[in-house]
Amino acid sequence: MPSIKKKKSQLPQKKKDAPARPRNLRIFYFILFALPLVFLLLLEGVLRLLTDDPITPLVVRREERGKPFYQLNARVGERFFLGGVAAVPEVYPQRFAYTKPNNGLRVFCLGASTMASFPYELHARVSSLLQDRLQLMYPDRTVEVINAGMAAINSYAVVEFARELAQYEPDLFVMYLGHNEFYGALGVGSTQSLGQNRGLVRLYLRLQKFRTFMLLRRLIMAARQGLQSNTNVPAGQQTLMEGMAAEKTIPFESEMHRRGLAQFRDNLAEILAIAQQQRVPIIVGTLVSNLRDMAPFESEDAPDLPAEQKRQWQLLFEQAWQLQRQQNYAEAKRLFREAAALDSASALLHFRLGQTQAALGESDAARKSYETARDLDLLRFRAPGEFNKIIREICSTFSAP
Repeated sequence: MPSIKKKKSQLPQKKKDAPARPRNLRIFYFILFALPLVFLLLLEGVLRLLTDDPITPLVVRREERGKPFYQLNARVGERFFLGGVAAVPEVYPQRFAYTKPNNGLRVFCLGASTMASFPYELHARVSSLLQDRLQLMYPDRTVEVINAGMAAINSYAVVEFARELAQYEPDLFVMYLGHNEFYGALGVGSTQSLGQNRGLVRLYLRLQKFRTFMLLRRLIMAARQGLQSNTNVPAGQQTLMEGMAAEKTIPFESEMHRRGLAQFRDNLAEILAIAQQQRVPIIVGTLVSNLRDMAPFESEDAPDLPAEQKRQWQLLFEQAWQLQRQQNYAEAKRLFREAAALDSASALLHFRLGQTQAALGESDAARKSYETARDLDLLRFRAPGEFNKIIREICSTFSAP
């Protein structure tokens, strides 16, 4: 019988292990992620060849009849405003010597609206008054007092100004700053805000040295201005700072209020650190505001006040206000105090109480009531008393007067 050869059973062979991820795949991913960076670098290089410095500097070099001089740049505010305002504020284009005289005394003034002497900058500028006095004190020296104050800015801009002006051989910085902190450009409550994160704002200001970033910024601002064109209040119907206030009410000790305090503290410390590192003496003024003759801009009761308690408070307040107008100050004061015992959150209540105390000759008590009214004012165009505590604390840390 013929032998039958059995075929070897063809068993399924094991699959070979999948090969390791090829190196060219890793190269593909590297190129994928590197291409946008290379594109941005090339675009930055082209823009650097074709355009001027992206940052609008605070100080520019000018010439007149072949002689150079420095001048403050009126357009420097463009760095800090995001659009949506009728006109960007300007710094006064003051000149100062290109080469500082050997006997020169050069002082830079830093601050916002008050330091800029708004609205009397043409005839009663702080820097001019200071220069006259210094020249009388030092008749043998060439005194220059340059005013870098500008309306509607706050400590974010002043940090940048201090850093730039330190390059121009200052003998002294004089700074008065704080009233615009909440609503000035990039402030926590401003229409020109980037949010409440200081790190984000600082990054935004650092990125302005790149032309690509500034090109993107201009495109976004143009688009934003076009979107807002139909909603803006017509020019002339609101003041500059009214247009800057995005948050009309910032309650005392609210999260935004605390952020504003922290923003001021951190930026003030950075300004003094710059002055110390550059060995520039700095004088920082504490803040004053009209207490007696300026009622709070915005005042509200405590939001969680029960309805019955609120009704009682309203009745007491109206009775006290009526007695005050009748010049019955002692009884008015008593009723204002009773109302305050029910709810002490009203800025207007403390302002009226201060008026009755002042009429009764209680000056110290009236001052405290006026200060409380200022601090509780929900529309924060006046710096709170806490700012002066911060100024004294930071100046003490840096041994600055």
